[in-house]
Amino acid sequence: HPPEALEHAAPAFAIGRSHCEQGNPGAGRHPRSTHGYDVIDHATVNPELGGEPALRRLAQAARRRGLGLIADIVPNHMAADPANPWWRDVLARGEASAWSRHFDIDWQPPDPALRGKVLLPVLAEPYGDALANGSLRLLVDPASDQAELETPGGRYPVASASLPRGVAAQDLAALHDPSTQTGCERLHALLERQHYRLAWWRTAPDQINWRRFFEISELVGVRVEDEGVFDAVHALALRLYAEGILDGLRIDHIDGLASPGAYLRRLERRLAEAGAARPAACAQAQAYVVVEKILAPAEVPDPRWRMDGTTGYDFMDQVGALLHAPAAEAPLQAFWQDVSGDKRPARTQLVAARRRMLTRHFAAERLALVRSLERIARLDARSRDWSANAIDCVLSALLAAFPVYRSYRS
Repeated sequence: HPPEALEHAAPAFAIGRSHCEQGNPGAGRHPRSTHGYDVIDHATVNPELGGEPALRRLAQAARRRGLGLIADIVPNHMAADPANPWWRDVLARGEASAWSRHFDIDWQPPDPALRGKVLLPVLAEPYGDALANGSLRLLVDPASDQAELETPGGRYPVASASLPRGVAAQDLAALHDPSTQTGCERLHALLERQHYRLAWWRTAPDQINWRRFFEISELVGVRVEDEGVFDAVHALALRLYAEGILDGLRIDHIDGLASPGAYLRRLERRLAEAGAARPAACAQAQAYVVVEKILAPAEVPDPRWRMDGTTGYDFMDQVGALLHAPAAEAPLQAFWQDVSGDKRPARTQLVAARRRMLTRHFAAERLALVRSLERIARLDARSRDWSANAIDCVLSALLAAFPVYRSYRS
């Protein structure tokens, strides 16, 4: 955020640029994170980049150059990390957490052992191996007497109600020492009483019970379609817009949201309300809003979406096409066929690759869709005989041939 950063972009300003894009102001997960897509706190400007004071200095320096700031915000997901206070509270309290509905979690999955829990596929090895070799250990903070579970990848909260009664805090670690058989058994029993289930990272494709950003298990989906969640996620950006620090927003991964159209309508209303409080020196008719949208060939954004445009991926694709020689397609395909030994047409390979992704990487998500469709089918006499297997076959075929990025409900 330092104002000196503007000097690196001086050549761009010289050709008539009006705004700078500011990375997500929300606090990032990793100490050296600069991309901002792994948000842990929507209410705080990233302290690793100087915090809100540095952002304000940057905005002032930009104004002096006749420039405005556009913030890149991420409403779709947050870091699935105990450093995220919302996520940590969910791990500690389960469905009783005030934040349990902020995340897109299936609290009643088919697996009875996972009901009321969150799958945590964070282990580098199978759970049984990690338990047996001492990779999992119970720690107790001597200052607060708070218990935590230490894993090679991080520390996770332990529900206070799950701890044995009548045992002094300083004795808990020894009681659950995994180096002894009894201690290992006690530790396993304690972990079974948590609101999460530790698991090998490879279990995620088959067993995950919460929405991820694609197949990235470090990013958990946020239910921003809920008005309360929307307000919590956008409070900082709206305040900075009202104060004239920001002039607009770039919405990351709009297609991850349940209803992009409804989201943009609500955002427009909130920005208009915030805009009424902007300083006179920063007055503008409306906020500038663009969305990150991957358009299929011949696809155009819905004209009903309340936005000023997309981030231009379609334009970049067209520019890239101009820089590629069409005559190179045949020799490149011949080279690929020679290297891979696969002589099938490109379209056939594409469908096969999609089917492989559905079965190997998104099995849990696909089967969740199958269960939802089966419940719907049972409500109508004309479709109640459709089995889960039949629905799965049709759904997989449809997704493998899907011609656009996603569909939208009207």
